[in-house]
Amino acid sequence: MKRLRITRITLSAVAAASLAGLVAPNPVSAAPTLGPLTNAGCATESGNDVRCFAEYRAVHGTRASTATPLGLAPADIASAYALSGDGGAGHTVAIVDAYDDPNAESDLATYRATYGLPPCTAANGCFHKLNQAGAPGPYPDPDPGWSVEISLDLDAVSAACPQCSITLVEGDRADPASLAIAEDTAVALSATAVSNS
Repeated sequence: MKRLRITRITLSAVAAASLAGLVAPNPVSAAPTLGPLTNAGCATESGNDVRCFAEYRAVHGTRASTATPLGLAPADIASAYALSGDGGAGHTVAIVDAYDDPNAESDLATYRATYGLPPCTAANGCFHKLNQAGAPGPYPDPDPGWSVEISLDLDAVSAACPQCSITLVEGDRADPASLAIAEDTAVALSATAVSNS
């Protein structure tokens, strides 16, 4: 089976400003206040472990015509990348990351509700969270840094593919062997695309 890898790009302030020129976001109601750029600090256990490079910045303020936060919204991403209008209906994107994000589903629900995207939950069959063996638990130990990475990945997939189903496969650790097992699990589940950020 052919694997399609989606690489998530963490936007710096400069990259975000460059992308902003590609789209026409709603005007801002007030000058935005930017927090510091923060590295998620994902756990690693050895020098051979995979690192995540998740960075985030709090942006305070809203768009003038809506209550949505400042920054690139799903519609901006769709416009910038000329994504198709079907939103990925009928496809599944698997996200492979290390450790557990105990709040993955609730964080996903908050993001999707904020931007008016359809719910993607375990209850409606859109969202599945699995351990690296493909079972719905037990999950690996949680890690706050990897939790940020997982939530960013869920948000990015939601923005680019709002009608896709999402399967989160959590590797036991950040070592290449655990993540390879998790990736093989994702492929075995017939995901249309696998994001191994």
